[in-house]
Parts: sequence; C-alpha cells; structure tokens
Amino acid sequence: MQDVRNGPSVRGRTGDAELKHRKRVYAALMVLHLAGFVAAGLLGAAGLLPGMWWLAIALVVVTGLLPWVAVVIANDREPRGGRWERRHGTPRSRPHAAPG
Repeated sequence: MQDVRNGPSVRGRTGDAELKHRKRVYAALMVLHLAGFVAAGLLGAAGLLPGMWWLAIALVVVTGLLPWVAVVIANDREPRGGRWERRHGTPRSRPHAAPG
C-alpha cells in the first residue's frame, strides 16, 4: 500500500514538505497577530497618538481575525492526485467539450 501522506501532491511537494510549509505560514500569521495586539495595546494605553484611538480599534479588529484565517490556511492542503494518478502515475485525459 502506498503511503498517501508522503506521496507527491499536484504541485510536487511531498506531504511532509507541505505540512512544514503550512506550519510556517501558521506561525508567521500568529506572530503578526500577537504583534498587532501589542501595537494596539501600546497605542491605546499609552496614548501615543491622541485622536488616533480608531487605529488601535482597527488593529484589534484586523488582528482578531488572523487566528481564524491562519487555521483555514493551515488546514487547506494542496490537492493530491486521485485514484487514477496513484494507479497509473499520469493524470487521466478528460474529453474536451465540443466547440460551439
């Protein structure tokens, strides 16, 4: 039986390389999320820019959505080849629609 996780995906990455890439993207988005909350806290608490309270709120809203986006991106793997590709090694040719 073929190891599906380590087989190549449509873009040629193996399962392990794809997982590593998705983990790096997730980590980068979480660092951006944390930095955004820290920046919003500094802007709001310290009052560095008077009259710019809306910027702190905008940072909280935007960075508040990042965890959801990061999870969706991290769980979205590249499509793998179907049964035909695993059995025969090449994509199945599909008939083209008739012109007109």
